[in-house]
Amino acid sequence: MTRFLRGLGRFLAGLVVGGLLALGAIAGALYLNRDKLLAWLSSQLSQTFSARMEVQAVQVGHLGDLPWLSFRLKGFLMKSFSGETLFTAREATLYLNLWETLVEKNYRVEKITLEGPYLRLAYDKEGRSPWQAVFRGDSGADSPWRIEALRIQEGRFEYRDAQADFWLTLEVASLQATLAYQASQLTVEGSVEGQLQRMGTLKQAWLERYPFRIEGQLEKDDPWLLSRGLRLSVTGLQARVQGGIRLAASPPELSLRLEEIGAETALLQRFWAEAPDVLRHLQGSLQGKGHIRGPIGQGHLPSVEISAFLHVRKPFSWKAYPVRSLQAQGSLFWDPGRRPRGKIEIDSFFLAGGAADTLSGRLSYDWYRKRGRATLAGQVDLQALTQAGFLTTDTLQGLLRSTLQAHHQEGRWLLSGEGEVSNLTWRELAVERTLFHLAPTNLELAQLVLRHPQLRCTAPRLQVSSYARLWDSTAAPLSIRGSLQASYLAYQPADTGGGLPWPLHLDLEARIETLAWQGHLVGPIHTHLVWQGDSFLLDPLRVGAVAGGSIEGNLQGLPFRWSVEGAFSRLNLEALHAEWPELDTLFPLLPHLKGTLSGRMQGRFPLRKGRLSWAEAQAELTLRLENFVVVESPYTYELFSLIPLTDFKRIQVGSVQAHLTLQEGVLRLDTTTLQANRWRMRIAGSHTLRGELAYDLEVEVPRLLLDKSSQRIEEWVEEVEGERLRLSIQVRGTTEKPVFRWKPASRPAAWPERRSTTPKKRSPTRPTPELPVDPELKPLMQPPAAFFRNIA
Repeated sequence: MTRFLRGLGRFLAGLVVGGLLALGAIAGALYLNRDKLLAWLSSQLSQTFSARMEVQAVQVGHLGDLPWLSFRLKGFLMKSFSGETLFTAREATLYLNLWETLVEKNYRVEKITLEGPYLRLAYDKEGRSPWQAVFRGDSGADSPWRIEALRIQEGRFEYRDAQADFWLTLEVASLQATLAYQASQLTVEGSVEGQLQRMGTLKQAWLERYPFRIEGQLEKDDPWLLSRGLRLSVTGLQARVQGGIRLAASPPELSLRLEEIGAETALLQRFWAEAPDVLRHLQGSLQGKGHIRGPIGQGHLPSVEISAFLHVRKPFSWKAYPVRSLQAQGSLFWDPGRRPRGKIEIDSFFLAGGAADTLSGRLSYDWYRKRGRATLAGQVDLQALTQAGFLTTDTLQGLLRSTLQAHHQEGRWLLSGEGEVSNLTWRELAVERTLFHLAPTNLELAQLVLRHPQLRCTAPRLQVSSYARLWDSTAAPLSIRGSLQASYLAYQPADTGGGLPWPLHLDLEARIETLAWQGHLVGPIHTHLVWQGDSFLLDPLRVGAVAGGSIEGNLQGLPFRWSVEGAFSRLNLEALHAEWPELDTLFPLLPHLKGTLSGRMQGRFPLRKGRLSWAEAQAELTLRLENFVVVESPYTYELFSLIPLTDFKRIQVGSVQAHLTLQEGVLRLDTTTLQANRWRMRIAGSHTLRGELAYDLEVEVPRLLLDKSSQRIEEWVEEVEGERLRLSIQVRGTTEKPVFRWKPASRPAAWPERRSTTPKKRSPTRPTPELPVDPELKPLMQPPAAFFRNIA
């Protein structure tokens, strides 16, 4: 046993000593051949690459790399002769067969390890790349570059093509590959994983920071590098890749088939930043196939075409909207050639949701030309959409059946189509039924039946322009044209308080049977309505059944003022008082008048809190009264107490014309002549809206009609000339307490002088006719000729 242990010790000691001697021999050989090895490496790099190369430090051989002979190049840099960086590496290690190198003098690189490499492949706008003049030799059987293994750690690959406007950057976490040579074929097997850092144009990224992994086998069979079952995975999207790249062509040409493409729908949001949230709730998958074909490099990029089918495994909810079934089939085509094209097409789409909603359609969109088209058909319960929160109101109900087409151009979608809306309710508004025809900028409504607490109407046809204003505040104001037939309309003007007007334009031929306004019922009305913002114009305006007559003219409504111009005919004064009692403030005598009224009016009436302000109104009226009668009233009592006409209980005029003006709360009456019961009266003056009276009258009465039983009248009649006697009357005070004052205005009689010198004495009981006269009454005190000259 002791001998055995001693023998084993001698063997191990010999082995260690032999190993040390071998290492020493290798180290010595490396030391003696170091310069020769470096010269060989420099010569091979110069023969293989036509570029400037810089190395910070070189280490020949490393005990940790045994049984390989290694060249460790630290701080390796390769530049073109024009100064462009082509390749860098924090450390590049080349492995040669130790025995062949030191004993057989056969130098062959069999393995390469790169740490922190950066490879940049770029083409300028003319399709030129500095790499086109870098490689000098080939990789044939006698080449010293017979690489059998390749390993990369923390690398970066960048591809830029200014002519094709394309930029791709890959961050490589690790790459492991083995290479096998057999005859003229090269087989590469391995895997690479990292991150798709950026893919897109030189100015805009399409995809950023997506992890990827590729594993499988490549086979080089001149002139092709072929894929054998290559598996690709990008952030959950998986595919099997077959085909290859033709390296001998200039530029190289790709021909790859994408099979077994598959992804869970929830993962699609990683690729589509603006994807709807519904993708997160979809329990389904996307399956498809496609191909990538075409040249790559020198301003060329291959085309990509993928077709896929969306399969949803079970029902789901989008917000609060239940989706019972969803199917879609489509394709993606991208050709970034000289005239780039990129199109996504959904060939068929079907959705069943809600209680009985169904939608089907198609979509095609070219993102290069920013153009697209879509078709959608089906029926939707609007209440289900409001409950799910898709619409901004929670009160919308109804059923929509339609077929719509959408065209995308100039950055927006334009809609067209036709359909039907039934049982639509929104707040207090209800549409029983309407047919619609939709155009990109116009909406036509036909057979509209609408109900509202303030409106009941039908519209044979309405045209709505710029309907996009309903959801786009930057669009042109909403405009509605057509004809409207309303059986009832209640209108109450509102004081906007200076707020912003709602952007609405109306251009309607309207027929309204009954209009309710501030407690009044008016109609029928026929008018042409033009509404813009918060102002409107009714021109022409024809209103019937107003106090038994009619009105024609125009009405312009502004936020704080109404302007009226028109003519009215055969208005019944008694009905006018009954239907519009507020006019009694303007005309205190109106309750005591009979007859019909016609004429013209022009005025401006301010609005205060939605009601007319008479105190600020300005108006001018020309009136003609037919069958005019002033009935028995306190005013006639006072008047006949001054003019003791026999048995006259009322003033029956017949017809008369008058002119009135209203301004600053004062209603003025121009001189107006009344002819009644064989006597005449001229009246002029004014009264305020507070009921303050200032009227002057001149009455001409035939002598025969006067009641001479009064001694005062008898003496006055005897002392004036003419058969018609004139009286001047002032009316002052208020409408509740009018004050009447009178004075004879006829010329005194020219009596012949008596021969007796004794003057005749007056009767002591005879009253004096002199009364104080208001200065405003002096024009009426003039002789009749002068008076008529003044009022003319």
